Amino acid sequence: MELILPLVIIVVFMVFLTRGQRKQQKQAKEFRQNLQVGDEVMTQSGMLGVVVELDDKEVTVESTHENYTRWVRAAVGPVPAQFQPPAEGEEEETEANDSSQSDSGDDGDIPGIIESNDK
Repeated sequence: MELILPLVIIVVFMVFLTRGQRKQQKQAKEFRQNLQVGDEVMTQSGMLGVVVELDDKEVTVESTHENYTRWVRAAVGPVPAQFQPPAEGEEEETEANDSSQSDSGDDGDIPGIIESNDK
């Protein structure tokens, strides 16, 4: 009886630990099943490219102009957000923030450096 409670806690803990991984695997499987010509993908080795041809088990990816490679469907996935170019509105916001920071009146001084006029 004393062993039942720790075993139940361990089983519940394991279920919660694997839950997120199963969700990611399901999303990856759906992505691969719904691949279309023109989709941007990233291979498991980190190569970025565009799908140019699909087969039942293979995907042909163009990484640079007329540079085609064939991959097993299981080796391609979606491009992570950190590698996608920023949207039109986001890019303009960062440029606006950069220009407002440079107009702070520092006259090109390095932030955090205090110049002493004592000579």
